[in-house]
Amino acid sequence: MLWQARYERNATSAAHGYFDWIWQDRHKTRSEAYAWLASKLGIPVERCHIGEFDVPTCRRVVEVCEAFRGQLSLGGESIVHCCNLANAS
Repeated sequence: MLWQARYERNATSAAHGYFDWIWQDRHKTRSEAYAWLASKLGIPVERCHIGEFDVPTCRRVVEVCEAFRGQLSLGGESIVHCCNLANAS
């Protein structure tokens, strides 16, 4: 079960990396970013804690954050290629 804990920790870490970019680069305030993410995931903002998400929800975080980045029309390589989470089974 050690591999499972490591896999879940990696998923959480990757999700935070994608999400934190949104508010740390000042595209939204931290509070706005969490409210936005909660709405995208269809959950109450009070339950929007990435550290408590399962692996499929972390994948969804990556997807919605990548879509947000795409909407900003930023150039360069897609950040999905920076981690294996997007392609993990």
